[in-house]
Amino acid sequence: MAFMREYVQRVVGHFCDREFQLGMLFVALLFLLFVLALAIIRLRKRGRSTIVMHEESGDLVISRRAFADFVRSVVAEFPLFQLVDANFAPLAGGKLRVALKLKADSSTELTTQHNLLRERLLNEFKARLGLGDMVGAIDMHVVSLATPTPAEEAAPEA
Repeated sequence: MAFMREYVQRVVGHFCDREFQLGMLFVALLFLLFVLALAIIRLRKRGRSTIVMHEESGDLVISRRAFADFVRSVVAEFPLFQLVDANFAPLAGGKLRVALKLKADSSTELTTQHNLLRERLLNEFKARLGLGDMVGAIDMHVVSLATPTPAEEAAPEA
């Protein structure tokens, strides 16, 4: 029993040691700095959460959700594509990079449909949102190619 008492006193005695306490404080500060750095990096990666257009009569603010809903309505005009996600990020010079994740029909001529959708989006951004000059790039990522089912192929096109 005396051996255990000595061992516990020796281990607990280290906690009372000034160098040990300073070392633990240093490690805790390093950990906090690391967590703070991760939080800052994460916030920077998220980018802007709104698009703000300043005008004399007031500001027009478009949220990420409203932006995604708008893009979804335009993509819905292209039955061979299905929108999974729409997002935007700032580019140099105050421009926006639009990023779309799409599902496409495997029978789609991707390059042709991609160009048509890009052109349609740019026209709609300019005409309906006034973002024509603000959009610097539109990236489209096809995340899956679905094969149409026999029922979808037999359905008459409207």
